[in-house]
Amino acid sequence: MRHLLVLLAIVAGTGCASMPKAKVSGDPVYVPSNAGKYMCPYTHDGVLADWVDKAVSVKAGSQIAKTALGTTAGVLGDRYGGSVIGILGRTVGQLAGEAAGRAATLKKIGGWEYIQETSDISFNSIRRLAYYLRDNYRSHPHFKLAVDLTAEIYPEFAKNYAHWVKEAASR
Repeated sequence: MRHLLVLLAIVAGTGCASMPKAKVSGDPVYVPSNAGKYMCPYTHDGVLADWVDKAVSVKAGSQIAKTALGTTAGVLGDRYGGSVIGILGRTVGQLAGEAAGRAATLKKIGGWEYIQETSDISFNSIRRLAYYLRDNYRSHPHFKLAVDLTAEIYPEFAKNYAHWVKEAASR
């Protein structure tokens, strides 16, 4: 019986060879399904999720929408120079462009439903997702693409990723 328990402990400790191990101490690792709030751009197998593949094909379209709206509001900002209206116009233009780009990408991908449907790893914290990506995939050939697309889908990821990675590295 004791040998069986030792064998089970060894087998349980080895895990799946293709599944990366999270390296963030105290991290509940991830939600092993799509039930979390933030979807991971990688699957359990260590390959890009289908939503990422589909997003690559529509990324150019979202950039066009983002640029067009940003330019329109930016013209308003330029017309009024450094005034409050000008600053507001540039800010609104940037925000409208980002929202339009995100909305266009989501629509072309198939919406949140498709992202969830094609994800098998998720997180309840966007910061944990950032740590996980950096710790487990930074040497993956498509890492930059995965981070860029995650940032396009989750604006808070885009704003904080560099800071979170730097913060985690200093620990």
